[in-house]
Amino acid sequence: MKVRFLKSDSLYILKDTIKDNVENYFSPNTFWIKDVTSDNNNFIDFKCEFPDFDLIISDNPEKNDLENIKLLYSNMQKLTDSQASDERLWAGLCHDAFWEYMQKRWPVEKASDKIKYIKKNYFFAHGEKRSLMTNGLARLWWLGRLTYDETNHNNPYELTEYLSKDFNGKGFPLFGSNFSNNRFLLRCFLYNIKLYEENNNINLSRTQFLEMIKSMNMWSGKLMIDSLDEEILNKKIVNRLHYVVNNYK
Repeated sequence: MKVRFLKSDSLYILKDTIKDNVENYFSPNTFWIKDVTSDNNNFIDFKCEFPDFDLIISDNPEKNDLENIKLLYSNMQKLTDSQASDERLWAGLCHDAFWEYMQKRWPVEKASDKIKYIKKNYFFAHGEKRSLMTNGLARLWWLGRLTYDETNHNNPYELTEYLSKDFNGKGFPLFGSNFSNNRFLLRCFLYNIKLYEENNNINLSRTQFLEMIKSMNMWSGKLMIDSLDEEILNKKIVNRLHYVVNNYK
């Protein structure tokens, strides 16, 4: 699969003229881009090639997020974190290879504030880290990147599947946390919560989950928790879980 990213100039023009091109986002194709930019060559081929694949498009696309995370991340796993943080890449894919998917999953015509909606889902509208979780395609890759566990030989997507129960309420706040880029801490955090829920036949509420994130953030600021022995860290997380479950609803 040939992946193309937007040229910097084209990205700037498209992003700067959204208000004049809202109706183009209802179009079945992106031929209109060359007219907006006055350039026939708005895309540049990415140096790496990837396996051919398509994202699932259905009448209820939100329900396909988990499978599409697996599809996108598995097939584009060779991206570096730096490459996968580049707006030109994801905006390019949103306006090129996965245009049909974007229109189905993030239909602009249904949005009340269409300009804001396009900026958020088809480009980067916020600071880089937050935008990686709001862009319609970057979010799929990064949810895979941060939860995929290559050491879990039975199911490397076990944590992805766990978070898929509530990506919006639990996944997004988690990836905005101070410790989420540390995959060791993230795995300890999620595996312990998942196991605690299974052993106690409960599901943490969003409030309880957020309290656990706050605790990990606080420990990260005061302790070098990534240098703690894993057994000690697991115990610390479980003890805090017990307190949170019994004191927060």
